[in-house]
Amino acid sequence: MTPPATLEIMDRGIRCLVDSMGATDTERFISVLLRERFDYTLWRRHFDDVPADDWNHAAAKHARVHPFRPKKPQRPLPVLSCSPASPS
Repeated sequence: MTPPATLEIMDRGIRCLVDSMGATDTERFISVLLRERFDYTLWRRHFDDVPADDWNHAAAKHARVHPFRPKKPQRPLPVLSCSPASPS
């Protein structure tokens, strides 16, 4: 199987971000990454040894302490599918 072209990967990634975050927050997210010279791979290595159960418990605790309360009524989020594109 041939890996996807760079433009295809970029297109799928941006589409996934826009679908889940909206256009404005996607732009802000990309701006922060570029401005802060953020190295995701280096950052991610800090968490390689953290078991999945620990992540789950931390996320559940955060959700209890910081429940989501929108300031205005929210419309339902669309189902996000970031799965690889089907072969053509």
